Amino acid sequence: MATESPLFTFAFVTDLHFDRQHDPATPLVKGLNAGIAHPRPDFVVFNADTIDGHPDLAEMAWQNRTVKSILDGLEMPYYTTCHSHDVSLEKETTPDNTYRRAFGGEAYDFIREFPGGFAGIFMSGCYVDDLGNYRDLKDGDPVSAAWLRKALDGLKGRKVLFFYHFPVFIPRKPVDAELRRQIRPEMEAHYFSMKKDNPELVRSIISAHGGVAAHYAGHCHVNSLNVHDGTYYVTTSALRYKPCEYLYVRVFQDRIEHRLIRGYDPGEQPWFWGPLVDEDHLTPEAYHGGNPDERDFVIAL
Repeated sequence: MATESPLFTFAFVTDLHFDRQHDPATPLVKGLNAGIAHPRPDFVVFNADTIDGHPDLAEMAWQNRTVKSILDGLEMPYYTTCHSHDVSLEKETTPDNTYRRAFGGEAYDFIREFPGGFAGIFMSGCYVDDLGNYRDLKDGDPVSAAWLRKALDGLKGRKVLFFYHFPVFIPRKPVDAELRRQIRPEMEAHYFSMKKDNPELVRSIISAHGGVAAHYAGHCHVNSLNVHDGTYYVTTSALRYKPCEYLYVRVFQDRIEHRLIRGYDPGEQPWFWGPLVDEDHLTPEAYHGGNPDERDFVIAL
């Protein structure tokens, strides 16, 4: 019996946090090119926080420039977006930032056509656009919200995959907010969610379209899955931090298959959120890596 072939496949990678001390990019590129853990994907999505960032803009420029040179070694196309680690908003207050200089002018918000009538919407955040607007959906930015509405309006009747770094569902129970602050004192509780009222705004825009199969996010360094109005909200953990995984995705006409893959071995490393657990994730491994239904799942279309 012939094996069914997908329309297309891709690797979804987020939060590499590349710097001089940590290089998850090189082993990832080698593994994807060699097809070690799975067949080579048709393309790769790097969904922001690709670099760790630095207070010194020269170091920011080096990180962006160097990680791009490594990603250019991929033997398949790749797409990038940016967020708070890729751009220094405190110092980069014009469109000419270190991320854009490295990755190009269309590296912010764009649409790509995929086989089988699918389309991908890619959005960035934490940057200043060519008109001087601060852009980020998570902050209720009206320009980005209008751009997303217009993009989706132009894709009516289409199946859409939406790539934006920040989750619009809290991927873990909020009861641990104070303990999270104790473990990671530099991070406030809102690290696990968008600012007040903005998740509802983004979800309403997505729901109005009716054909967004999935929103792929990162940021929180955990694997999580939520479903709302038929859209799957997928949060993927950081490649740099345990469990050091990315998503391998196979898209068919009637379904989308997802499987988490180990992409980097950092050696001995503590869990990013330490010993945290919640009522749905009873061990630190499950808290960070997700339960089985958050790690290997199928979206029926």
